[in-house]
Amino acid sequence: MLLAKYRKRAKDNPAKDRARVAQYEARKIRAMPAWADKEMIQNIYERAVALKLTTGVSHHVDHIVPLKSPKVCGLHVHYNLQILTAYQNQAKSNRTWPGMP
Repeated sequence: MLLAKYRKRAKDNPAKDRARVAQYEARKIRAMPAWADKEMIQNIYERAVALKLTTGVSHHVDHIVPLKSPKVCGLHVHYNLQILTAYQNQAKSNRTWPGMP
């Protein structure tokens, strides 16, 4: 249900959606330190794709500590990434993380 809402909003406002995605990508780039292990990050994204192909269920790579939140901002590094089903990730949003105050 939530996914359908996002898809409809993206379809109704394609320019706004593209701007949102571009802003997210820019944040992710700024949140990736020079010492980040890019190969390990790539492997996590590849595992998410493999899970979708083997299970038929869409999976997302999620930042455990969100890149943007009013209380905390995480990094785009391999140990801050986890694979969740699309449903789990969208239900979580960026409102919760481990050790949350």
